Amino acid sequence: MNSEQLYRAIGQIDDELLTRYEARRQPKSTYWLKWSSAVAFAAAAVIIAFMATSIWNEQSQIYTASGTVIQNIEGVPSDVLSGSTVAPANGSKVYDAGVQQALTKYAGQDVKYFVAIDLFANMNPVEYNSPQAQAELERLTALNYNVGYATAWTYQGNQQKVNYSYIAGYFTTDQLKNFAINTQYGYVFHFATNGDGSPVSADQGIHMNFKK
Repeated sequence: MNSEQLYRAIGQIDDELLTRYEARRQPKSTYWLKWSSAVAFAAAAVIIAFMATSIWNEQSQIYTASGTVIQNIEGVPSDVLSGSTVAPANGSKVYDAGVQQALTKYAGQDVKYFVAIDLFANMNPVEYNSPQAQAELERLTALNYNVGYATAWTYQGNQQKVNYSYIAGYFTTDQLKNFAINTQYGYVFHFATNGDGSPVSADQGIHMNFKK
């Protein structure tokens, strides 16, 4: 950024003063040197703050999976992978057949599992975008779980594809087996699938805040 661009960006210098400044680069006094240095410092601070905020917003909105991530398990029918079949009691967790097989197959390996989480209260489903679900996600996030909302698609009407959101997360084997249960809820962990039975991609990451 040159001198003219810097001063115009801040909006505290007029054209006449810019012309005089460009004609003679050397400061006329110690006061002028201090003033110009302060302006340059302020502009740099604004630019750095803007860049830092942009980076923080980008990183806080989404968690991108890295390394080996398991998003499905071969040999399990898609109707088993597509959702939970048991409503767990409060204070308990259930792994569906696909997740159970994956935990056995990849035991001892350094992997993460990209799984959907069905939340229940008194054995009744909790809507993924309800205040209760969002509060529970905030609790889990505070416990350093990478959880949030993911997107899948299904068929609707005349075989039209429509997207929908659901609760999901990236978990290590230890995190799944030692999941910090909230006794107000029951949990089902399973691999999500799209309308055609294909696994939902783990590469999409998860959104930390729900947006309609």
